[in-house]
Amino acid sequence: MQTNLHTHPQVSFPLRMSKELHEAFDSVSNNSMVPKSTLARLAITSLLKDIRDKGIQDAIKDIRER
Repeated sequence: MQTNLHTHPQVSFPLRMSKELHEAFDSVSNNSMVPKSTLARLAITSLLKDIRDKGIQDAIKDIRER
């Protein structure tokens, strides 16, 4: 998911997460050398697609079953 920042400006927003999730997020980012902002965009895009395709109830259920 590559976007041109000059034609598609990015919007920031604060995101609260547990310490455990933050540590896992840092670890994945550091080990993969993928910036956290990219990982977050990919995860959010994937979740929104699942919600559109499956509906909110099934998308959330799938996440909880992982």
